[in-house]
Amino acid sequence: MKAWLANNPHVHFHFTPVGSSWLNQIEIWFGIITRQSIRRGMFASVNVLVKQIRDYINSWNENAKPFTWTATATRSSPRSDSSRPV
Repeated sequence: MKAWLANNPHVHFHFTPVGSSWLNQIEIWFGIITRQSIRRGMFASVNVLVKQIRDYINSWNENAKPFTWTATATRSSPRSDSSRPV
């Protein structure tokens, strides 16, 4: 692995806490779009839906702020599970 990384300097590993993975961030983001832009909407076509989503994203990006994680250390630590291998 170290040799491969040495030959590929453009690759960097970023480690994130358990409770703040990119997948959690994406899930939150889709929830926000759904609640604030899509839910209960009437869209005449897929193109209209896509335009609505793009307009919402452009509006969001005008005042974008990073997500703030509020999980406690206890909540974000892995749970003890006897079924998992050690």
